Amino acid sequence: MLSGQLSSTTAIRIHVSDVNDNRPILNDFILLVDLFEDEVPVTQIGMIPALMYTIKEIMLNGKMT
Repeated sequence: MLSGQLSSTTAIRIHVSDVNDNRPILNDFILLVDLFEDEVPVTQIGMIPALMYTIKEIMLNGKMT
């Protein structure tokens, strides 16, 4: 950080809405991202790791796409 610059940190909670019958499996994790003041509003700032299928579903259905 350059001298004279301000910074701040915060914790946010993300709610994931499920839109089909395969709910995502989210493990506990910490996601650290940097967001700058001049970012464009639609800028991707991070990705949340999630599994879409369990091992049981993969074995029963035979494939994962």
